[in-house]
Amino acid sequence: MSKNSHRSRSPLRLAAATFRDLDSKPSAIWISTSMGRKAPPPPPTPLPPLGDSPEGLSRGDLVKWLGHGGAILVLFETPSGFALFTFYGVNLYLPHALENIWVDFTRKSRANEVIWLVEFQIFEDKASAINNETGVNRQLAQMITKNIRPGQKLAVGNKNYQEIIQKSLEIHCLYNDAVLEIMWGLKNLMKDLVPKEVSDFPSNDDRYPQMSKGMKRLLERNGFVVEPEMVNENIIELSALLYDSDFCVKKHNEFLQLMAPMLISSNIKCQKWGSKKMAIALLVLCSLDMEIKTGDSTEEMFSETEVMELRDAAPQYTDRLDKRSCLRIYKEILWTYQVKSKVKSQLSLLVGTAKDTEGEQGGSEKPSEHLPEAV
Repeated sequence: MSKNSHRSRSPLRLAAATFRDLDSKPSAIWISTSMGRKAPPPPPTPLPPLGDSPEGLSRGDLVKWLGHGGAILVLFETPSGFALFTFYGVNLYLPHALENIWVDFTRKSRANEVIWLVEFQIFEDKASAINNETGVNRQLAQMITKNIRPGQKLAVGNKNYQEIIQKSLEIHCLYNDAVLEIMWGLKNLMKDLVPKEVSDFPSNDDRYPQMSKGMKRLLERNGFVVEPEMVNENIIELSALLYDSDFCVKKHNEFLQLMAPMLISSNIKCQKWGSKKMAIALLVLCSLDMEIKTGDSTEEMFSETEVMELRDAAPQYTDRLDKRSCLRIYKEILWTYQVKSKVKSQLSLLVGTAKDTEGEQGGSEKPSEHLPEAV
């Protein structure tokens, strides 16, 4: 290269050439800034090695760590063989994964939105398919390697399987409590999700050898103690309804809590109001004609003074609140508490009397008594 051609290189190209060798030339950052340009951004948080847990990573970093857009394969053992499914692996490591995964496997329609069958094979000698002495046999090895992509991860429901497959096939296997929730769900819906599996589990204990931890936590928060041997389709279905009702309240509660500062600015003391009371308050502020039962002020009950303060403040919110949205939120919360009350009554009959608890997770509340009908 001639001197002229070297001199003709622009400062931008010189900086770019310098940055190609950042590791060996730490002064490159100084060169860039001295030329009036911003220093390169700091290096991203390193992803954990394959053997480490990725908890705490952002959703984007989880996708990178898992590869393939976050899609993983799931190896599920059935009574007569093995099935492979595709699942969005990021959901295994999101906050509260244990509390959320199980509910997607309570109905076929829900499961069809999160997991998809790739292949199912019957094994004449399933005991020889995978074991400590021989590793992974040819049939299972071919089934896995045929469907898995380079670098894709495989979720397994057995710690021993994880070690054997990683050693025999050099495939990174995922095994944790969240994966076990998937396995629990696949057993629950096996007939729907693996229709070619004609055999069934010998007993209910084999179908539910352990209870879903997410479902167990939900039931315990609501005062129910359920042992694995008590689990059946009715309890699973009722637990899903209980989850949905809690989810609905939480969803609207985020919005209702955002409205609290606005009410406080109108000298309405709503700091200790529950979601039902907040929803009714918004209807009053929308000037809807409704009758409200009053009494001593509580988390859910209005006092006469509180109702008067809301009606006096209503003209300030004529153009600030959408009546249809507020009415929809109110009706959904009303429905939620009514459903939750009925679900808990039925669960009490199935698993015993629920313990009395307080607040919105509460025991035997009757929400319809203090929720007025909007006119």
